[in-house]
Amino acid sequence: MDDATINVDESNQNKEKDIIEANEEEENPFASKKRKGTSKVWTEFKEVTLPDGIIKVECIHYKNQLGVNKNGATTHFLRNLKICPKRKVNLKGQQVSYMVVTAHFVDSNWNLQKRTLNFCDVPPPHIGVVICDALQKCLAEWEIEDKIWIVFVDNAAYNDATIRMLKDNLAYKNSLTLNGKFFHVRCCVHILNLLVQDGLSEIEDIAFNVRESVKHLTKAESRHLIFCEIAKQLKLPSKKLILDCGTRWNATYFMLFVALEFKDVFPRYQQRDPTYTFLPSEEDWEK
Repeated sequence: MDDATINVDESNQNKEKDIIEANEEEENPFASKKRKGTSKVWTEFKEVTLPDGIIKVECIHYKNQLGVNKNGATTHFLRNLKICPKRKVNLKGQQVSYMVVTAHFVDSNWNLQKRTLNFCDVPPPHIGVVICDALQKCLAEWEIEDKIWIVFVDNAAYNDATIRMLKDNLAYKNSLTLNGKFFHVRCCVHILNLLVQDGLSEIEDIAFNVRESVKHLTKAESRHLIFCEIAKQLKLPSKKLILDCGTRWNATYFMLFVALEFKDVFPRYQQRDPTYTFLPSEEDWEK
């Protein structure tokens, strides 16, 4: 991998209990039917046979296929699960924090490439030293500590501390490209999002009612069907309601934009569903 640009993203997401246990000594489950694979990695992979007869293992989340080691080792399956974005998004359970590490680099053919290096849990407290340790561990695993040029992070105080410590650690090992001149770059998209969110605070109550309305309607299929039926009666376009994301300002805009087209549907829906209590007022829509 050539010199890389690292993007670090942190969010909250639901997670199931840890079910991954690698077993490198496990006997090849495809070589013999006398013994079934016992590693819990197999709960998230399935065996597939290609048209040419070759046996592969397919991730049930991302659908990517991996080769089977002759000795039955499962370490590379475990590594795949660690960076599988769809698996992490689909996990359900307790609230935890996770960190996404994405590398951008130019390959030998001068093509810009992008790869997810890690998608890992970051236990509290979320302070600079904890995040720095998690990030440096990822760089060490990929053996690219001496190939990092720029690190993009959100504009937050703990990230300032993270990058300061990471920069010091890499400088100690003489691993900084250009002496770290361009090492720390704050994400402009995140800064823009903070500015827009500050402006949206003027209509915070309205956005809250619309957001909760969308959640209420999409939580149960029966509610959504009633809403769509009313929209069809009013001959409104068949668009889907959109739920925004707190880290993307344009998502809030699209949520409000689409909801505005259905403003006549919401009061009619409330007449059929007494549990719906987030109806925006006419004044809200005018704003």
